[in-house]
Amino acid sequence: MKKKEFRYIEEPTYKINCKEVIKELNGQSHLLCRLSITATGDSFIQRAMEGVIRIMYSKEDYVYSWFAEISHDGRTLHGYFPIDTKVSDWIEYGYGETIFRVIRLKANPENAMLDKSRLSKELIRVTDDYIAKVDG
Repeated sequence: MKKKEFRYIEEPTYKINCKEVIKELNGQSHLLCRLSITATGDSFIQRAMEGVIRIMYSKEDYVYSWFAEISHDGRTLHGYFPIDTKVSDWIEYGYGETIFRVIRLKANPENAMLDKSRLSKELIRVTDDYIAKVDG
């Protein structure tokens, strides 16, 4: 009997990046916090349901991304949050209401912030209060 050769698949790894970005929404510039998850050995699949990122502080205390985008190559999921969101070492992602993966980091990712003095006065600063007002 011929021996079968097995191919081992390594556990995926994820890199988390967090920074303030300016994003054009409905013809206006918005300042947001973008949390990006880049996968090695895994990918984010375009689905009918939008991808979501959830920042966990505890099982009862968490915040969902306002919206999310998957990169064209499927390797990165970008979640957009208000600029006053605290980032923790416990990140989850999924689609719709289903969480696919829990990522525990060794430390909280640092939020790279833009120089506010160089930003336009017309720029909309997306905060928790702003989203509460817009989403009603």
